[in-house]
Amino acid sequence: MHLLLAVIVGIAVFFKADWRNWRVFHPTLFYISYCNLLYDIICKKHYLWKYHPDFLLNHIITDIVYSIWILPCTVLLYISNYPNQESFKKKLIYILKWIILSLAVELVFLKMGRLLLLNGYKFWMEPFFYFLMYTMVRLHHSRPIMTYGFSAIIIMFFIWVFHVPIR
Repeated sequence: MHLLLAVIVGIAVFFKADWRNWRVFHPTLFYISYCNLLYDIICKKHYLWKYHPDFLLNHIITDIVYSIWILPCTVLLYISNYPNQESFKKKLIYILKWIILSLAVELVFLKMGRLLLLNGYKFWMEPFFYFLMYTMVRLHHSRPIMTYGFSAIIIMFFIWVFHVPIR
């Protein structure tokens, strides 16, 4: 399922994203990759979610596929179609559509046993997480330095709330 998602997202990027101008979005694509890889480093002994691999060898290899392909492609789709010149209401509706799509995909992965939520992390928390993620991605595109500061605060908050051991 993870590889199927990678193919679907790749096809969607080819047809729907502004991939010809990927250089404009390049820093934000790295930002999402770094965030995901940082999660793996910080939470390696206390995962909040973990991928159950299909054809891939283990969670780490599956997560690398997410870090270098699925998440950057998703962000490219999201950020290159973001309604920059529209009203606040249209921007909020756009974000909500992405949250609903992300939740639907995740629910399928949970039901199929390809994603596990662990250590007190629950599915009902996901809308908040996705709202935060998509908001931070958009903020990074326009104000990257500010986003790094907010990201550090958010990371410390999640470490504290989920009792992630830092040793």
